[in-house]
Amino acid sequence: MIIVMPYGHTPSPTAADRPRGDITAFEKDLLGDIIPFVEKHYRTSKDQKQHAIVGLSMGGGQSLGIGLGHPELFSYVGGFSSAAPRATEIIKSMTEPESLNNKLNLLWIGCGNKDFLLKDNQKFVDLLKTKNIKHTAYFTDGSHQWRVWRRYLNEIVPLLFKSDK
Repeated sequence: MIIVMPYGHTPSPTAADRPRGDITAFEKDLLGDIIPFVEKHYRTSKDQKQHAIVGLSMGGGQSLGIGLGHPELFSYVGGFSSAAPRATEIIKSMTEPESLNNKLNLLWIGCGNKDFLLKDNQKFVDLLKTKNIKHTAYFTDGSHQWRVWRRYLNEIVPLLFKSDK
């Protein structure tokens, strides 16, 4: 397994007032530069079933938004303590959730019960339930902290690349 950990704060050279965590700029970098660079320099599979995107906090929101926005690229999608407005909009607008269920092997959401993003994560999980999108929701003790995210990493890694639809 190759793990790539890009810095998700992608400043936009054209708009000084854009937030540094701009998902559109990060998505462009990830899909247009980072993934092609990794594929060129490492022996990787281009098979969607062999690709995962997972992140924490802002990176969790980016992972959910990019992963759910590009199910043709990622079969495993996860977010830890995520702020996921784009992912929420993607799911809300989905008219054929069964197509997403067929493409994803895993959609994993984790959040601590004292995390300031708990309500957002619970609303996102409720939306997934409403749309009948298969997912794993993992709510635990803890807040927005590394100790919680390390536990989530231990939970999700053994699930990656195990099932094949």
